[in-house]
Amino acid sequence: MTIAAAPALSPTALEIESPPHRVVVRFETTERAADAQADATATICRAAGAATAIVAGHDERDLWAAYESAIWQETADSLIVKVSVLPSDVRELIEQSAAGSAAGRAALGVLYLRWQGSASAASAWLDHLRSRIGRRGGTAVVAAASPVFSGRIDPWGPLATNRSLMAAVKARFDPHSILNPGRGPGGL
Repeated sequence: MTIAAAPALSPTALEIESPPHRVVVRFETTERAADAQADATATICRAAGAATAIVAGHDERDLWAAYESAIWQETADSLIVKVSVLPSDVRELIEQSAAGSAAGRAALGVLYLRWQGSASAASAWLDHLRSRIGRRGGTAVVAAASPVFSGRIDPWGPLATNRSLMAAVKARFDPHSILNPGRGPGGL
C-alpha cells in the first residue's frame, strides 16, 4: 500500500526531493491525529525498506524551509523548469531527467527540475525533456532562469493549443497588452 492510498492517512503535503532521494510528508490536523498518521506512514515506509524520521517543532519548520528553498538557490548558470506529468510518471522523470536536482508535489505530478550548465546544453536538455514527456501529455515550462539563458531558451515550449484562441483570450483580458508583453506562450 502506498502512502497516498492508505485509507486512514490524509497528508497535506507529499513531496519528493532528489538527490538524495527523499519523500517528505506533512500532516496538519490535531497533534494526536498527526502523530498517529506520521507513525502509520513511518510503518508503511519501513515495510518498503525506507529509512524514516519523524520531526516536529523547530526541526519540522527547518526541514520545510530547507526543502522549499533548496531548488530556488540562485547561481550564475541555473535554469529551473516546472514539469507537470502524471503522478505515475514521477519516478521515471526523476530517474531520466539528468537534472541536477528535483523537488515537487509527487502526488500531483508537479516537479521543479534544476539544470546547471551552459545555455546550449540546457537548450538541448530542455528540448529532449519536452519531447519525452510531451508524448504522454506532460509539459515543461521555465519557472526561473539566470540571465545567461536570456533569449537562448524558449520558456514555454511548443503550444499545446490553438495560438489564435490564446491570442483572443489575451486580447480580452489584456486589451492594451501591458501584462508581460511578448513574453507569454507563443510570444503573446
